[in-house]
Amino acid sequence: MRNYLRNGSIALVGSLVAAGAHAETGGIAAAAGAALDSAQSDVTITAPKVMMVVATVVGVGILIGLMRKA
Repeated sequence: MRNYLRNGSIALVGSLVAAGAHAETGGIAAAAGAALDSAQSDVTITAPKVMMVVATVVGVGILIGLMRKA
């Protein structure tokens, strides 16, 4: 019974959010487009930082490997 209440609450909140987005921006498609634009800008900002961290970890791993062989 608790699962029904939880799932019903999730559905209710989801429908309220969708209705609010539809009323505010003029359509669900516009709200989805805005969400995708926001996600794309987040990816564009964080991708170089993630690549820098990955390159640093790989470089340190190679350096440790070379130090062990020496």
